[in-house]
Amino acid sequence: MGYLFAHYDENPPVIIVAMLICLAVFLFFGEAVILFYPDKVVVRDGSLVNYLLNKKGRTFLLKDIEQVSLPVKNNERPGVYATGVIVLLTAITPARRRKPLLQRPLKPIVFQLKDGSEAIIQTHLSDNSRQRIVDEVNALLLKGQ
Repeated sequence: MGYLFAHYDENPPVIIVAMLICLAVFLFFGEAVILFYPDKVVVRDGSLVNYLLNKKGRTFLLKDIEQVSLPVKNNERPGVYATGVIVLLTAITPARRRKPLLQRPLKPIVFQLKDGSEAIIQTHLSDNSRQRIVDEVNALLLKGQ
């Protein structure tokens, strides 16, 4: 934003649009927050707008949840040509430590409800973090029975 503000005199309309895009990204993007309570699980979007508007998020009562799980992974292996392309791309692209948030894939957590429906929560959390969430919610479910 500081860079854009410093170059405002060069092209005001373009700079204003770029500043608005930066502001929107800052206000509207956030990581999902999953809160555990003794009788419910609350999933909130962690964006600044949701905090300012005091949005409650999605609430799942433990009495309505049958179980929580992660989707089954597909263990298909790539073919010979796909493997060659993967090796070639890995060799020619620079190594990165961590992908930016918007480039990381969304990974689901599945809540099976007692009425037969499913609620799917998409998050950027790692597999270990998602497994800990599943274990925690299932432990709460066992405790409540």
